[in-house]
Amino acid sequence: MKQAYKVIWDLDGGIAGEGDRGSAKSAAKAKKIVAPTFSAPLLNGKHFDLLRATRGKVIVLTFWASWCKPCLAEAPYLAKLHHRYHGAAVVAVSIDTADDHSKLAKVVANMALPYPIPLDPDGHIFASYASYASYAKGDSIPLTLVIDRSGEIVYEHQNFLDGDQEKIEDVVQSTIQASQPTRSMPPFNGDREHQGEQ
Repeated sequence: MKQAYKVIWDLDGGIAGEGDRGSAKSAAKAKKIVAPTFSAPLLNGKHFDLLRATRGKVIVLTFWASWCKPCLAEAPYLAKLHHRYHGAAVVAVSIDTADDHSKLAKVVANMALPYPIPLDPDGHIFASYASYASYAKGDSIPLTLVIDRSGEIVYEHQNFLDGDQEKIEDVVQSTIQASQPTRSMPPFNGDREHQGEQ
């Protein structure tokens, strides 16, 4: 069954923030939330395991789709983060349906996106992470999170407007400097339960 997702637009077809710059929040002041790990297939047929692939790094995790204009606007900046910070790992989970994977492959190739793109066509991984977001509407993309080396979600950002990349980069830089290289993440079991609170 195809799930509907929301993208924030203005009347000219550009990207808007529902009257503001979208939603962003540091999770540091809120209750500690440990991000669940997950594994998922990649476009090339290989398998991706979040914990194994990102061990010892700060994670920039975004949920996006090939048809989402704000997501496509954010992607080049995430590519720059990927190249600029060896202490960070960028992961972009695609919520494109299986029918859209050929289009997704073309977008990834045309944009030369260098980071892993796990596939989440049924939206289970997205639903799990969106349920943690303390401010976000659970059906809106892009949703970008920064996860420190201990596995804690330290920053949430929804939507993307020009200038947002500076805040995301500031958080990544400060989190790399502040966090220690140890992490233990609970397993993702495919449901919406808050594994980090068990």
